Amino acid sequence: MPTKTPTPSDFPSDLTVTVTPPPSPSQSTTPAPNILLLLHGLGDTAASFTKFAEAIRLPETIIVTIQGTAPLPFDLGGFHWGDDVSFDSATGALDMDAGLTRSTKTLVSVVRETLVQKCGYALREIMMLGFGQGGMAALAVARELGLKGNGNGEVGTLSGVISIGAPYPLSGSRAGDKNRSPVLLVAGRDSVAVSDEANMAYNLSIEVFGPGDSPTHRSHWGFMINKPGNLEFGDLLQVEVIDSDRLWYGFAPRYATKIIDKAAVGMCKIADLTSQQRHDAIKVIEKEPAPRDSIGRCQDWTFDALLSLEIEELVPSGTSEFWKGMIGRPAREVAAACGTNWTAF
Repeated sequence: MPTKTPTPSDFPSDLTVTVTPPPSPSQSTTPAPNILLLLHGLGDTAASFTKFAEAIRLPETIIVTIQGTAPLPFDLGGFHWGDDVSFDSATGALDMDAGLTRSTKTLVSVVRETLVQKCGYALREIMMLGFGQGGMAALAVARELGLKGNGNGEVGTLSGVISIGAPYPLSGSRAGDKNRSPVLLVAGRDSVAVSDEANMAYNLSIEVFGPGDSPTHRSHWGFMINKPGNLEFGDLLQVEVIDSDRLWYGFAPRYATKIIDKAAVGMCKIADLTSQQRHDAIKVIEKEPAPRDSIGRCQDWTFDALLSLEIEELVPSGTSEFWKGMIGRPAREVAAACGTNWTAF
């Protein structure tokens, strides 16, 4: 239960903060039970978002509006949440995803040290709403607050995060535990934040390791699931030898692992997946028995798993047949056959 109503003086002195109380506050000295943190967009100020806070005045909710952590350069006016200022090469406009490490650290400190420790609020009593780059920052903060062993303070989930016009930043880390904070992502029909393509949130590929130039030393194959455009981390679903004498394999997944390592040659995309399809695909792959007949190898297991994925309509028809023809072939021939779906490392 909150013990103190936050005031601007409770927050770090280098931040511009406004506090909007709920409508018609009672004579009770008990603080309002909920906090809504408002984060403005790129180039905006706390003043304009404070007007928004005054307009909505939510019952039993204190609205805290925080201004971006750095001013825009070149007399552009307004503030931003990025580590730097960069421009989108496609549009020429300021890029929202300019690294959010510093602002995330600052906002996490605001939540933990001011709202939780000083004012007595629980994380579940705090919601964040951000517009544009502020939405990206809110999503990054929610993720950071849910990481165990990452600094001091309460670890858990927020009441929720609403991001208007911006997805989770590609510059943000994806390693660590799954975050349980409820999230609402909102954007217009033509926004790049939420589109038909964005709903296909993951790529399913077959990653190839080693050149495979010798029939006795085939390339190693495994399934890689990653976010489009992110070649840093992904989920590698594979089998590895657990008994070399009997040539027995065991399922050896590596979640949130580096996609590119010294043995990786490249990967061939075979499907686009929604979040639900990603979950379903992992379940199908996990159930595929690892070879233990002293004959089958990782490529054979991959083919068998593709058959199951095809039955569940998680990969296009004909995918398993294509990869059956790739078994035993060198990586360079696999790359050529995959064509534009191949990403070389």
